[in-house]
Amino acid sequence: MEDGSVGFGEVAPLQIHKENLVDAEYQLRFLIHAMKQVDISSFLSLLKGSFSYWIWNELGILPSSIFPSVRCHLEMAILNAIADSKGSNLLDVLNPSTNVNSKCEKSSEVPICALLDSNKSASEVANVVAALVKEGFSVIKLKVARGRDPVQDATLIQEVRKKVGCQIIIRVDANRNWTFEEAMKFGSLAKDCNLQCIEEPVQDEDDILKFYEESGLPVALDETVDKIQENPLKKLLKVTHPGIVAVVIKPSVVGGFENAGLIAQWVHQHGKMVVVSSAFESSLSLSAYTQFSSYLEVQRLSTFKLLDFKAAPSVAHGLGTYRWLKEDITLDPLLIGRNPRSGLVEASVENASRLLHNFQVNQNVICNIIAEEKVCRYQLDVEHYSLSCSFEVYWITIMKTFSESAKCISIDLPGHGKSVLHGVERVAEEPWLSLEIVGDILHKVIHHVAPAKVTLVGYSMGARIALYMALKFLEIFLLLFKSDIGCPEKSATQGVSQAVNISWLVHSHPVLNPTVLMTEANMTLGISFKLLQCAGNLPGCLTITVLNCLAVIARKRPQHHDTIDKPPNNISKDLKKSTSVVQFDTTQNRFLVAGEDGQVKFWDVDSINPLTSTDADGGLQGLPRLKFNKEGNILAVTTMDGGFKMLANATGLRSLRTIETPAFEALRPPIESAAIKPPQPEIQAGVSSCHNNTI
Repeated sequence: MEDGSVGFGEVAPLQIHKENLVDAEYQLRFLIHAMKQVDISSFLSLLKGSFSYWIWNELGILPSSIFPSVRCHLEMAILNAIADSKGSNLLDVLNPSTNVNSKCEKSSEVPICALLDSNKSASEVANVVAALVKEGFSVIKLKVARGRDPVQDATLIQEVRKKVGCQIIIRVDANRNWTFEEAMKFGSLAKDCNLQCIEEPVQDEDDILKFYEESGLPVALDETVDKIQENPLKKLLKVTHPGIVAVVIKPSVVGGFENAGLIAQWVHQHGKMVVVSSAFESSLSLSAYTQFSSYLEVQRLSTFKLLDFKAAPSVAHGLGTYRWLKEDITLDPLLIGRNPRSGLVEASVENASRLLHNFQVNQNVICNIIAEEKVCRYQLDVEHYSLSCSFEVYWITIMKTFSESAKCISIDLPGHGKSVLHGVERVAEEPWLSLEIVGDILHKVIHHVAPAKVTLVGYSMGARIALYMALKFLEIFLLLFKSDIGCPEKSATQGVSQAVNISWLVHSHPVLNPTVLMTEANMTLGISFKLLQCAGNLPGCLTITVLNCLAVIARKRPQHHDTIDKPPNNISKDLKKSTSVVQFDTTQNRFLVAGEDGQVKFWDVDSINPLTSTDADGGLQGLPRLKFNKEGNILAVTTMDGGFKMLANATGLRSLRTIETPAFEALRPPIESAAIKPPQPEIQAGVSSCHNNTI
């Protein structure tokens, strides 16, 4: 923090997490950069949505996109840093003390539940449990459903209960390893063993309540809550059932202290027990969980008192995993042992606070250190016809958050960020950057910085550009791998300077199989038709791009003209009409123009309502052919006498005047205004006619 305060967190994803260590590592690298110069407010310790709000508004990251173990680490580190800046501890920043009485309510010790795997004989496990009871454990959790028959597991539980008596609390955890029938077999034999609960007894989540109703054994939710983000309402509603007596919460699996606190609040409001459990983390996390458990105990007592629920003894939390660790990340591990006053094994809140405040890493257990990586950037100039643009290209290795196998390059689009359009002095002079122009420029940039295979990722306008380029690739793919039957005599040597033509490979090739390539091209053509079928769900500009791609293929590969001119029957009749009878063209992938009923009609491709129409002073064909120039400021339209008229906006008129010859000037009638005035930008158009010419 700005005042020099430091907080530590721990990321330790295991198989129970949806992410692995590599995923978490790359996301942490990303967060290091995202959090630079970001203010950390002490209000984050309020938990009730404060972290989610901060992540979205300050970091610009969707909270649910952060891996659960990473978010838990982030919250842990920030809460510890806030505590350090206040000279306090994590418990006090979560639950500030306003008076002496509230201080007394906070538990200074947290009871611990022992964890034991039942992979030995019944008598051996019973003897181990008896030894744990002598150490001071009053609550034991036994893992069952480890491959042996449910009858054997039930016999083992009976033996343990006989050994330790009825004063010791026994919990059982099946980790969803039993079928419903197997769970019922266990339940029928263990129903008299006075179990506090059985965690996740069945494989199918929907059978949990059915198991309770038929066996009578109280159930605790664990894995069900781990996946709470999939369907929060459905999973939380299960808590209200009388057969659910407890919920086990692993902060690193549910996504941190804030999510864990919200779940616990719901559970307490229904009078149920909350058990905080670690996922085999080190003393660093165990110290934070100890204080968090104490905080939840304060919340439980307050809620139970408010709702007039029957008071219950302090909950023994699932932090007994410390006994399973061979090494610890700190030289001074958290002391969990028998409390002389209570005679029970407990974790001390004071010891946990001291460990976090004086935390030091055990250098002997460090395998690898990841330092902050620099952002590489360089300038790249690209020329595109009359447009020149300078790009600042970023190579951010931490963007491997999105890819484990490739370097990621971030490019500011022309006219955005730090890209510069050369030769443009005023805003009014900026060229209209259509999807086609930006796509062509981006293609050149990619060719410079990444000549190999690339994957484009775009957001908002960038997503449309990425989709446009993908569609253009379909066109190129089809042209490359659809045989040009019009030029079969060409050889590979003749076409060295040209694009490859599949026709040159018809005899043999040591690597390329023309049959396979042409088959894939046919499949790609089918993809284009499928895109047309869902045209109603695509942005208008992308639908037009598909149509333009198919038009290019039909023109350059005549043998496919009929297939494209008569698309599959399940494409709408209106779409067939537009591709085979009514002639159309587009400009800048935004405006569409079509000729019908002796008129020229204009649309914005994202709207079904025409912008305007004109008959160009009459004389047009009933279904005139029409074509924009490359810049989209001049439109040629065919007339009934075999000639054509040209419609132009102000920029197009200036272009026409610069290319006019005296002979043409003598033929051309005066330019008149035509009513082509789309709202934004406004188009001022003129009409010029020329006879005995064809398009």
